[in-house]
Amino acid sequence: MTEELLHGHDPSEVVLLVQLLQDGYLIDSKTFYFVNDKHLRLHSPTIRVKEVEGSNGTTFTLESNVLARHVWMSSEAEGFYSDNFFDLSPGIPMTVSFSRRDNGKQAFVPGKPGQVEVRSMADCIDPAMVLTV
Repeated sequence: MTEELLHGHDPSEVVLLVQLLQDGYLIDSKTFYFVNDKHLRLHSPTIRVKEVEGSNGTTFTLESNVLARHVWMSSEAEGFYSDNFFDLSPGIPMTVSFSRRDNGKQAFVPGKPGQVEVRSMADCIDPAMVLTV
């Protein structure tokens, strides 16, 4: 079955993305990798982070030109992102919001993260293993 899906392509360079749509809306999405992470042949991604207009600096859309495995966001401010440690597929944007530590009645409230840093698995492995686009 795997060989039928791969059509002769190198399994270390192939990802299967399955999406469940209902009435044009994405219900669920799963990504399948044919090899373990240590055997993936990743390209170095260019990840663009854009503030969502009208969000007052609390919501961001991320996009990548190639598969970005295990994307991780960090911030200057103490808080958390609505989603973190995810995969970005080219052409499929991901939107996340930031909640900042609050000294008031609530533990966290929507807030600006300050300086945002984005990394992926390609940033954390031997550069000789990363493919160039």
